[in-house]
Amino acid sequence: MKKIKILLFGASEAGVKAINNTSSKVEVIGFLDNNPQKWNTTFNHKNVYSLNDLNKLDYDFIVITSMYVSQIYEQLSNLKIDPEKILTGIDEKPNEEPFPWDAVFFIISGLIVLPVILTLIL
Repeated sequence: MKKIKILLFGASEAGVKAINNTSSKVEVIGFLDNNPQKWNTTFNHKNVYSLNDLNKLDYDFIVITSMYVSQIYEQLSNLKIDPEKILTGIDEKPNEEPFPWDAVFFIISGLIVLPVILTLIL
């Protein structure tokens, strides 16, 4: 069975929580981060990449694991990343409600059915 490859945007505590709560059906291939001091380093045993590396990476989804959801979503949209590949867990106005990290991590770890994930977050 093919693993779902995800990038976590935000090398942070929430990113560690995401890694610790993913199932064996998910492969976290690394982190994206806007902080140049984190680029080309590792965080929680995963490589940290800049957005400039994105076109070299093989991934299925980017999960935003940062409190700057709307800003990061906008960055990714400006780079023409397919919106269906960006998982935020929130609809149109990301900063108006607390981010439901536990629900997103539960969905990722359970991987019940991929279309269900997309229905819940889009």
